[in-house]
Amino acid sequence: MVTNLILFFLYLVVVIYFADLALTNKSMQTNIKDAYLYSGTLAIIGCVSEVATNSFCRTVFGSPLWLYHVTPIHQGDTSIFAFFQWSLFGYHLYYVRKKIQSYHFSRYFRFGSLCRCVDAGNISQRIKQCIPGHVHFLLSA
Repeated sequence: MVTNLILFFLYLVVVIYFADLALTNKSMQTNIKDAYLYSGTLAIIGCVSEVATNSFCRTVFGSPLWLYHVTPIHQGDTSIFAFFQWSLFGYHLYYVRKKIQSYHFSRYFRFGSLCRCVDAGNISQRIKQCIPGHVHFLLSA
C-alpha cells in the first residue's frame, strides 16, 4: 500500500507541475526559493493545524472531525502523507498567486482571488474525509 501511495504522490507532482505550467502559460519565471517556501510553510502549518483542530474537537465534542485510515499518526488526526499533500498544495498556491499577480488586478481583487483559491483547498480537505486513499488531490489538481 505504501508503494502505491508513493507512486500516487509522484504522479500528482507531475500533474500539478503541468497543470500549473499550463496556468502560467510558460511565460513566468519560477523562483525556486519562493516555491519551496510556500510548499514548506503549508506542509508544516497544514499538518500542525490538522492535529490541533482534531484534538480540539476530540476534547470539546468527544469525537474527532475526521479519522485517517491510510498510514495514520497522532491517533488518526493526520497521516504520514499529509505532509506531502500540503506541500503540493503550497506549490500549487505559489503558481496561482504568481498568475494572479501577473494580471495586475487591484489589491482588493487579488486578495479575493487568493481567498477563493485557499477556500478551494478547504473544500478538497472536506472531500478528503469522504474519499479514502487521498484521491481528492485529483480533484484539486
